[in-house]
Amino acid sequence: MSDGTTQGQRYRKCESHIETVVDDELVLMHLESGKFFSLTDTGRAVWERIDRHDTAAALADAMTQRYDVARARALEEIGAVLAKFEERGLIRPFD
Repeated sequence: MSDGTTQGQRYRKCESHIETVVDDELVLMHLESGKFFSLTDTGRAVWERIDRHDTAAALADAMTQRYDVARARALEEIGAVLAKFEERGLIRPFD
C-alpha cells in the first residue's frame, strides 16, 4: 500500500457526516464542508465495513471474496479508497 495506508491500520467514521441510500447508491454529505459523495460497489462495501473496525488488510480480504480480484490489487484499491475517505474528512485512523 504505497499511499501511506498500512495494512494493520483501523479506521472509524467521523461524526461530521450524514448518509442515506438512494437506489443502489450510498450518498454521504460532509456537514462541515457541505460536499456530497456518492458511493457505489467497492466504495460502498468499504464504507459499510468500516463500522466493523476492520483493518485495511481485512477489508482487502473481504473484497477478494466478494469480487474476482487478486489480494495485492485489492490492497492497492482499498488503500486508495481509505486515503480518499480520510482526505475528505470522512474517516480517521485509530489504534
